[in-house]
Amino acid sequence: MTEFKIQLEDKLVQTIGYSTIEKYLSDYINQILLKISAQEALSDLKSINLENDSKWNIAREQAWKEQGYKYHKSIVS
Repeated sequence: MTEFKIQLEDKLVQTIGYSTIEKYLSDYINQILLKISAQEALSDLKSINLENDSKWNIAREQAWKEQGYKYHKSIVS
């Protein structure tokens, strides 16, 4: 594990609070990790061709049979 050291003004830490700053930094790192994961997923999508995937087509048809009634009303209206 890598440790980063940052310097903050004492007045800032006293005003905001150590735990609040720690939570903010942790949340920020989690957002970065989520963005990286999303970028990886999007890059993987380029290599996937769902139109020609028989399992995907079967699953899509089955989902429509099971859940299509929810959307059919709004399409007809």
